[in-house]
Parts: sequence; C-alpha cells; structure tokens
Amino acid sequence: MYYSTSNIPPPLRSPTTPSTITTYSASINGTGYAASSIATHDDHSVFDSGNGKETLASTDDILKAAKKNAAIHNYNSSTSTLARAPPPPHPAKTLTPESIELEGTEDPRQWSAAWKWATVATISWAGFLSPLASSIIAPATGVIAHDLHLTNRLVEVLPISMYVLGLGLGPFLLSPVSETIGRRWVYIVSGLIFFLFNVGTALAPNMAALAVLRLLAGFAGSTGPCLGAASIGDMFAPAQRGKAVAIYALGPILGPSVGNILGSFIAERTRSWTWPLWIVTIASVTLPITSYCFLTETYAPVLKERKYERLLREAEQQHQRAVPSPEHKDNGIVTSPPPPPPKFQKLSKALAIACTRPFKLMFTNPICTIVALFQAYIYGILYLCFATLTILFASEAAEPGLHNYGWSLGLSGLVYIPLGLGSISAACINVAFANRVYAFLVKRDLDQEPRRVKGVEGQVGAAPGRSAGNGSGSGSGMQDVPLTPLPNTAAGGPPSGPAPTSAPAPARGGRPEFRLPFVCLAALILAIGLFWFGWSAQAGTRWPLPFLGIFLLGIGATLAFQCLMVYLVDCSGRFAASAIAVSVLLRSVLGATFPLFGKNLYTSCGYGWGNSVLGFAALAILPFSVFMLLRGEAMRKRFEFKG
Repeated sequence: MYYSTSNIPPPLRSPTTPSTITTYSASINGTGYAASSIATHDDHSVFDSGNGKETLASTDDILKAAKKNAAIHNYNSSTSTLARAPPPPHPAKTLTPESIELEGTEDPRQWSAAWKWATVATISWAGFLSPLASSIIAPATGVIAHDLHLTNRLVEVLPISMYVLGLGLGPFLLSPVSETIGRRWVYIVSGLIFFLFNVGTALAPNMAALAVLRLLAGFAGSTGPCLGAASIGDMFAPAQRGKAVAIYALGPILGPSVGNILGSFIAERTRSWTWPLWIVTIASVTLPITSYCFLTETYAPVLKERKYERLLREAEQQHQRAVPSPEHKDNGIVTSPPPPPPKFQKLSKALAIACTRPFKLMFTNPICTIVALFQAYIYGILYLCFATLTILFASEAAEPGLHNYGWSLGLSGLVYIPLGLGSISAACINVAFANRVYAFLVKRDLDQEPRRVKGVEGQVGAAPGRSAGNGSGSGSGMQDVPLTPLPNTAAGGPPSGPAPTSAPAPARGGRPEFRLPFVCLAALILAIGLFWFGWSAQAGTRWPLPFLGIFLLGIGATLAFQCLMVYLVDCSGRFAASAIAVSVLLRSVLGATFPLFGKNLYTSCGYGWGNSVLGFAALAILPFSVFMLLRGEAMRKRFEFKG
C-alpha cells in the first residue's frame, strides 16, 4: 500500500544502520492518536542510486512500530514535528433527535413486564385517587351548609363543581408540559402540589377559601386522569395496550363511586366535612413518593432528545481533544458546530407550541372532538347518577313528589356498590376480551386485504420497527410494521444493482377502529341500564330492581369509556396527552354541570322520563361507532394532525 505524501509523512524504511529520525502520525483504532516513531536506515535501504527504488514497509509494520514507540517515547512538542490525523466529523452535521434510535431498555416498549406493570399500577393509583377526591365530600354538603351558614343550595355543591372544573383545566397546561420536558417530573411535582392544596382545603375557614383551594387541588390532581393513558401508549404496542388501559380507565369511573361510599360513612359517623378531606390528604401524600420511586420517563421524543444531547456532549469532548492541524482547518475537513440556542429559549418555544396543541386538536380534528364529547357525556351521566341516588335513597335528601326509600345517610352510601361492581365487571370483560377481539380483527383484515404492488422488491425484514406516530389524523404511526431494507445493500454502501420497479408491499396491520365493536355493545347496555333504573325507581319497586339498573349502567358506562379512551390514544399517536387533555376538559365540564340541573330534571320529568332522555341520548354513540368502523380510516387521513 502506498500513501500520498501530501497528507502522510514518508513511509517507514527497512532499518539496518541508524542514520535518520523520521516522525509521522498513525491513527490507531480510529482515535486520531498521533505517535512519533523512530526509523533507522542505511543509504542502501533509503535510496539505491543504482536502481532508483525505495524499500517500503508494510502497513502492519507501520502500526506495530507506532504502538511500540508510543509506549517508549514521550511526546515532545518542541522537538517533534507532528501532523495530526483529522478528527472524526462532528455528528451535528448528520445527527438529529428524530434520527436517534432507542436501544434495549432505553425504549419503554422493551422494558420488562414487571416494570411496565409497576408503572401502570402507579399511574392507575393517581388516576383513581383524584376522581375519588371529587366525590368524597358530596355526602357532607349538608354539613358544609350548616357549618358555613349557607342558604343557597347551588353554593353547597360548589366545592364539588370547582374541583371537577380544576380537573378539566389542568390538562391544558400539564399535558403540553409533559410533551416538552417529559412525563415523570410532571407526575412528581403535581403530586406534591396536590398534597399541599388538599391540606389547605381541610383547613379552609370559609366557603370562598374552600372553593378556590378545591379548584387548585383539582388542577394539580388532573395529572393522573390526563397523562395515564398517554403513558400506557408509550409503553405498550397497540395490540398489547388493551388490558393496561382497561385497568387504568377503571379509576376515573370507580373512583367517584368509592368516594361516595367512604364519604357517606365518614359524614354519618363524624358529622364533619373536614374528615373526608383529611382522608384524601393522607392518601395523596403517597402520590409524589410512589411517582419518584416507581416512575421512569416513557415519552419517546424526550428520551431521544436526551440521548441526542448526551451523544452531542460526548462527541464535542472527543472533538475538542482531537484539535485539528492548521492544514485541516484550511482544507475545511473539520468544522465546529454552530452554538445551540439557549436552553430556556428552546424550552419556552417548545412549550408555547405544545400549549396550543390541545386547542388545535379540539377545533380542527372532529374525530378527537366527537370521541371526547361522548366520553364527557358518559362522565356527566355518572355524576348525575351520584346526585340521583342520594335523592332516591337518602331520607335527608328526599324531594317532594319523588319516591324515596328512606335510608340513612350511611346506608345510602351502599347504593354506589352496584355501580362500582358494574365498573369492575366491565374492566374484567375488557381485560379478558379486548386484546383477543383486536387480534382477531387484525388477522381477518390481513386475510381480506390484497397485497398491493408498491415500492421496491426485496425480502421483508422480520424485525418490527417502531414509528413515533404522525398525529391524531392517521393512526398509522401507532402500528408495529415491518421494515423493508433495500435489496443487496451492504451496510453503509449503495445498492449493488438497479432498484426494481415493483414489489408486494407489507400487509397493513391493526387499525384504531378495531376498538369500536365493544363501544357498540356498551352503548346498548348503557341505554338499557338507564331505562331500567329510571322506570323501576319511578314505579317504587323494591331496591334490587333499581340496583340491577345501576349495575348495568356501570357496565355500559365503563366499557364505553375505556374503549373510547384506547381508541383516542391509538388515533393520536405521540400527541395522545393533548388529545386526552381535550377529553378531560369536556368531561369535567359536563361532570360539573350535570348535577346542577339533575334535581330540576327529575322534579319536572320524574325518574322514568328523566333517565329515558339520557338513555336515548346514549344511543347516539351507536351510529357513530358503526360509521367510524366503516369510514374511520378515511376520516383519519382527511383530518390528519401533524402537531
């Protein structure tokens, strides 16, 4: 091998008699290490005037001599003339956060099952406790009115409505922050703030302070309800996330029921409205602790950004160690990367973009808005049911002209048990069958879909790739699709032959619409439960019949709520937190307003027709689900959201 004398000093000659010292640089293991070596030679080995030829050493001899002499001789800049090897090109030219690949446990979807489910348990606890806190004070509204000298009955429920309103407003700040700096610290900090505001509500001296502090507590407590589904989407592939979402989504439905049961017994035994708030305060201290101990960052774009910054720092350190020679600087071989923008400026710009994203989704993406409205309607029905059950069963809340079973305040809390059992039953159904139905529909879709001739011909890679998702419109980014390598392509080199013009494209995978068959079933069960409960209460039948209607209502509401949530996550991709923020806002608004007119609704229409109106409205979910099953993919492509 011959070296160009313009870049590398003369090659090492075969040594015989010491006469001349030659210095050169050798690059060892690609590190740019410059070593000086001593080569001795005689007049015959250097140049033979008789034949005019040089004797050249091999490349191995050069590297061997460089290693040996680097260990013997110290570098002396005053006596040695070094020509340094050019440092490696800076990664800033080609490396971007989007091009970073998460490897091994860096990728949340490759975590162990135990760690994934520990994370699911932690965020499910946050998603359960916050809704529980919304209703635990509901049975004590009469005590609040007595202690704080209230005369307006609408003001009595203000602590409940303000808390639910805070649950709706919080996601519009917390979701964008989680998509900017990551989810983990949002869980930790908001959990700590939630605990502090709960302490304040328990110590509130008047209704104004109580209402404001409940609003702020709901704002901080909205992290669990708004980020949980997005975190699950970060960790689980679409075909695997059904069980996890079913368990997590049980919290927003079951939490208010458990809160009413606890609140009823606590209010009856203590005759105090502060004790329920102290119970919530004691429970909420666990949120920042468990979040700090068991939560790891799951949001892929933030993980890629952190890895990119780490690689950039390491490359910059290596770049600075390998200082280029003037020759390389002049030739432009080494160029310094432009200075990055200040951290605060970069963060504030990203946060400003992220904060507008939920509003853009709400007003530009009809799929997100309609799904969120249906979830909000289901949530409003549940909170209206909470008010109705008290009027129907508790003697203290009896209304003229409406049937009442005359139960005590503590005993009337038991009426929320069938609602909770219905929610648990729906979650079990979802866990047992959701993924199976999804897998069955995927298989049937693959069997029926003809392979389209498109792209390049070649062997389809078996390793699944992970796309980051392209927004609320397409849903295609949430699928695990095979990667198709270029044919006959060596690593780092161009194809060895011409690219073919046609080849079978990979068959399509699952679609978000495969979550909707259960929504159709849930809409029917929800409507039947509302009809059953309303007319059995109107007729004054024995309590098991209204209990059965409440049980069916719990199954239908929870099943529809869970399936719509996972459908929204599948459609939204990496913007799932923003889509869930829209859902949480709308359902919190309806959850706060439905109880305000519930009493007037039943006083005017009775239990029968009042619940029938709600049941007919619930049936509207059915045609929407059928339409999206047939045309959902086209709708997602038409209203594709880029963020």
